[in-house]
Amino acid sequence: MSSPVLVIGALGNVGAEVVKHLLSKGKAVRAADIDVRKLKERFGDSVESVRFDFTDPLLTRRLFKV
Repeated sequence: MSSPVLVIGALGNVGAEVVKHLLSKGKAVRAADIDVRKLKERFGDSVESVRFDFTDPLLTRRLFKV
């Protein structure tokens, strides 16, 4: 299986549409935003929900780790 597509800002207007489009194409999605609880409420188990905050360098390194 290929690596998931990372969508930063998945709770935003554009990001949420990108997530929906990728899922409709059968892609694995790693949805990233500041509130994991809201990600799970919005997308459920259809995506990997991860916390992301541009101001936290540790989160940034962990998010991009393959």
